[in-house]
Amino acid sequence: MSKWFQAKWLILNLTKTQVLTFISAKLSNALNLTSADHLLMEVETIKFLGLQLDNQITWKKYSTFAEFCLLLHEVIILYIK
Repeated sequence: MSKWFQAKWLILNLTKTQVLTFISAKLSNALNLTSADHLLMEVETIKFLGLQLDNQITWKKYSTFAEFCLLLHEVIILYIK
């Protein structure tokens, strides 16, 4: 991975980078990604643009679909501005 980032003139912050692999409930293979001999931490949930995503895309963080839609609307409005 580090060669690809270097070729594109990108810098990967290895202390903040996490791996979220979207899987089905039936599959649970561990994924070991490294960059510059640094093992990237695999997580089950991650916060992206204010939304909590989990590896099975269940949206468990949100108590109702309406709550999720409201938050998604706020993120979209911020992105458009």
